[in-house]
Amino acid sequence: MRAVVNIIVCFLFSIMAILSTASAQVVLNTGMEHCAHKSIHRPVSSPERGRIWNYKVNFMEMELWLYDSSYLKGKVIQEITVTSDTQPGFYMELNMGFTVDSAFVDGKPAIISRGGDFDLTLFAENSYKNGEKLRMEVCYSGWPRENTALYRETHGTAGILFSLSEPYGCRDWYPGKNDLTDKMDSVVMRFHTQPEFRVAANGLLQSDTLIGGERLTVWKHHYPVAFYLLGFAATNYVSYTDTAWVSGKPIPIQNFIYPETADLIRKQAAQAIPVMELFSQMFGLYPFAHEKYGHAQMEWGGGMEHQTMSFMGRFDYEIIAHEPAH
Repeated sequence: MRAVVNIIVCFLFSIMAILSTASAQVVLNTGMEHCAHKSIHRPVSSPERGRIWNYKVNFMEMELWLYDSSYLKGKVIQEITVTSDTQPGFYMELNMGFTVDSAFVDGKPAIISRGGDFDLTLFAENSYKNGEKLRMEVCYSGWPRENTALYRETHGTAGILFSLSEPYGCRDWYPGKNDLTDKMDSVVMRFHTQPEFRVAANGLLQSDTLIGGERLTVWKHHYPVAFYLLGFAATNYVSYTDTAWVSGKPIPIQNFIYPETADLIRKQAAQAIPVMELFSQMFGLYPFAHEKYGHAQMEWGGGMEHQTMSFMGRFDYEIIAHEPAH
């Protein structure tokens, strides 16, 4: 039986390789086409070639205020390890549509330098040696120019605000190390919204509370994660959890869907249960089984495999299977 399964797996990967090299022949209405749609048609630009990063991000704490669909206020704290004895400054990226209201390195005010379309450098009062650990904090506000990653749309009678950062778009909604070769070790994200909104994001939901006329939602992701694989979506979601079972252990599949399409989408999203069970049997246990997998409905034609929470523009079987396969 194992030999038969291995043959089937090899065959499937061969077919996927052929399809991926024949992008001009992608068939419409498949999960692959709709996942690829955003990458093919969204304009992106890579960071400057040869950029030398002089730090490693260990932990990031993000706080976003999402009251206004055309204005974002945020605070990002990064705990880093210095990786060079020479620091001409700590380089980050942030869209020039945002104003940096304040910045600190190790608790002391930093000199802020902006340039180009997204360059942000913090110059510290002190110099640091390779291996030293410190804390950087940036408070900012505004809205991104020539935005490729932060979207404001409507569904039914409600608005929705969500991010799609692949591959370099995270600079359009938070300042950070926009590098595809590194991962932060863990992250906490706090979201302030109007009371009727719920926020879907990475990791485990820590709290979802109403405080003083606003909703505060806190998520924590305990696993290493690439910067572009963070994401959030905020609207008047209906939230519920399905469960897949692998070797007698539960894997929660947390869904955030629109109330006006809840009955239909709930049936479609349930297709992820046998997919999760099958993939875990064929390829090994889902790597984030101690947290969750999930879906967040959004206004886009395809899907995006944000770590532990895929953002879904549609819920056909192909794309439901495609996103966790990443």
